[in-house]
Amino acid sequence: MIHASLRRSGIAHFEIPGVDALTDYLEGLACLGSQESRGSFTIAPDQLWTRLRQSMNNGQNAPQALLRWLHAQKTPNIVLDGDSTGLSVRAHLPTPVTPKALDYAGADIDLARTVAAIETLGDSKTSLEIDDGATRWSWSSAEWKTIESQGQREFQAHFSAGPKLVSEWARRLQSCFRFSPTPITWNHQQLSGPYSFTFPALVWRHLRPLERSESRPLLVKSPAEALEQYRVPRHQDVEAAIALARGPCDGFWLLHHGELLPVPRANKELPGFGGVILAQRLRVDIQGDNVVENSDLIRLLHSFRDEAVDMALQLYNRESLLTVEQAESGFPGLLTVLLHLLDGQRFTEGHLLAEWLRANLSAGNFLQDFRHGYTFDTLCSLLAEPAGHPQTALRWQKQAEARLREQPSRFSAVREEALLINARLELRARRGQPRRLSGDLHSRLLQFAHQLKSRGERERAASVFHLLGHSFQPGDPQRREHFEEAVECSPSANYTSALTEEIS
Repeated sequence: MIHASLRRSGIAHFEIPGVDALTDYLEGLACLGSQESRGSFTIAPDQLWTRLRQSMNNGQNAPQALLRWLHAQKTPNIVLDGDSTGLSVRAHLPTPVTPKALDYAGADIDLARTVAAIETLGDSKTSLEIDDGATRWSWSSAEWKTIESQGQREFQAHFSAGPKLVSEWARRLQSCFRFSPTPITWNHQQLSGPYSFTFPALVWRHLRPLERSESRPLLVKSPAEALEQYRVPRHQDVEAAIALARGPCDGFWLLHHGELLPVPRANKELPGFGGVILAQRLRVDIQGDNVVENSDLIRLLHSFRDEAVDMALQLYNRESLLTVEQAESGFPGLLTVLLHLLDGQRFTEGHLLAEWLRANLSAGNFLQDFRHGYTFDTLCSLLAEPAGHPQTALRWQKQAEARLREQPSRFSAVREEALLINARLELRARRGQPRRLSGDLHSRLLQFAHQLKSRGERERAASVFHLLGHSFQPGDPQRREHFEEAVECSPSANYTSALTEEIS
């Protein structure tokens, strides 16, 4: 056991919320399942320039698009020089590049984005030049023209701008490309360097492809105070650094052609974890600024969820317990792991990890917060029962009920919150069963939904009806009935999509 005084972590105390806030909380710990893909996009060649000019209405991000294209060309380094007149870019081209043979709607779309962005600036002084060692092309007036070659394969560009815009470019490029595997210099100073975690880590891994990739490897700087660390190969075409955070973190980033992009859904799939993923094949939107949410992204996040679970289990195997502060700061990530173990029906592992985490938290009063404590006790109970520990499960269930009784001043709101916590956790525990909610819990939740509807809280009622619908297998008449009631209360896109899918 730990004998130490409690020091509050950076995790905020939560007030009793409405249904939507509770949904965000529980889905924030780890989402219920994979949502529908948001698809991808293609651009017909005859529509390319029109679409890009419409989307690249802010010409100030032209240098970002150009650096992405140079990364795709596998240039060995990129040299940037900025002064009071503008920004110059120079890079060696490893293979000959012919502008008229470039696939502007595909692999070379970032160069097309650069040109479209420049056009929106209306700057006649900006120049782009590509030299393959025999012929040199210069871009002007929306076309490439040949000029005399300088006898070496290179790319040169100059963006005309004043000191204020050059300063903004410097700030933006240093922020976006600070972990670029390809070396980048700005006025002879190194702009890029190894990836380093921006948050303290309890445990971390550097995942490397088993087979050597064509792209430059990801350089990772080890966090100084991590309890455990690993550098391991994996059978996958991506490289990544992942860590269980000791406190709040900024989530996951995608290193896509040298530029950092936020990874959508990662904060729902893996709260409490963070890091960077080097993956060039994921799709981005037409501006090139955001990752498209599709099946490839979902599969990638699921693979990192498995890594997160395995990392936590390695931490569990340590001989000594964590300090109270370490246990509290790592609670969001470890609770995420427990939820995913519950999803995967890995009850024995989940039960052991839950007991270990409880022992690490026992010296403090962190779990006195109702939401933390009630969620954790209920989760422990659902893990212990199928793991073969019915008396332990009953003990945690009684402790959760005692927490509920300790909230007399706001009993009604707390009771509603507890009902929803029970429902969402039971949906996970009974995954794959014909009815994912027990009869009593289903009846109480259905009664609650109708009470919300009668009180005029139709959006909250729709959320509960939607939850009820997911408690039945596809094709069950009650599933469709609950989805129909959700749409009746609030015909939002989320509920309408679920109903449409069920009907089809």
